[in-house]
Amino acid sequence: MSRNTSDIYKASINILGSCVTRDIFFTHHNDGGYRIFQYVNFFSPISLCEGPVSIDLERYNSSDFSEYATSFRKRCVMHDLTKQSIDYIAQKKTDWLILDTGLFRRNLCLLGDKKQTCFAEKEDFLKYLSKQKIIPEIVGEISIEDISDEDLEKRMKFFIDKILSMYPVENIVLIEAKNSLIKADKSGNISGFDDVDYHMIENNRMSRCYKLMKNMLKGCHIIPMPENVVADAGHRLGLSPLHYTMGYYDYALSVFDCIQKKLPIEKEQSHIQKLFDKCNMDYAGKYFSALADSYINLSKQKNQSELKIITYNTNGLRAAVGKGLPEWLAQEQPDVLCIQETKLQP
Repeated sequence: MSRNTSDIYKASINILGSCVTRDIFFTHHNDGGYRIFQYVNFFSPISLCEGPVSIDLERYNSSDFSEYATSFRKRCVMHDLTKQSIDYIAQKKTDWLILDTGLFRRNLCLLGDKKQTCFAEKEDFLKYLSKQKIIPEIVGEISIEDISDEDLEKRMKFFIDKILSMYPVENIVLIEAKNSLIKADKSGNISGFDDVDYHMIENNRMSRCYKLMKNMLKGCHIIPMPENVVADAGHRLGLSPLHYTMGYYDYALSVFDCIQKKLPIEKEQSHIQKLFDKCNMDYAGKYFSALADSYINLSKQKNQSELKIITYNTNGLRAAVGKGLPEWLAQEQPDVLCIQETKLQP
């Protein structure tokens, strides 16, 4: 998994998370100087407490699924179905375990009469497996929104207890992941995603689970999510609200470098806050004017009798941007945006 060619590296890492975490390292030379051993994605931590899904492992392992899944996805899905994702991580002891909340963005897929569950992928891989009778028939989904607080806490505790049996809490890093509601093309032109409502639903799922994890992993290290992160339409894996522009990955690697130094907690948190604020301001400086222009251009293109106009007294544009103004505008989708009291010098 690692691209390091030397045995000299800062620290070793296992990852239980989405592409958000993997790309923090992959986007930097030699994985930022770290050694990545085990990496698990496409896995539902809150279904871990249930029994394994009935699966024809012989056919699964011998079949060619290249039309539907990479070898990496095939392995991760198998571990999720058999509830062996944690066992796979445990095969390699590392300095750090990194978790991210991107794993909680999807619902649970319901399979067969026994109502077994797994990570509900948006792709067609599970549907193909079900059609080939390698796994039971897909009979529906369990919405995370419909899981009670008590049940979700019980499911999460099972997962966290497994993690804490392998790593002390001070060797665990929790990354807050969110869908970006704004995307940028290669020229830096930005616009909102078409399906903002769905991305907001996923953000609510991730936020709910993030709060639980923080509470159960008190003493772990946190990489918080800046408010103004923009998705990259030119990302190596294609456009996705979890595929960010390089500014985020530089920020997150700098935060992890800080954590790796094992500073006193107060000093670590102070340094991380400075990096967090700088990332917010860097994104604001690079993209905010383009955001305003994109909405004005949109209003010119529309042929309609009514326009949605927002007039906003920011009482300081930098402060408003730091509090999530770009994401709010992406959600509101105004045709015309008027800004007053920016308190910026020409």
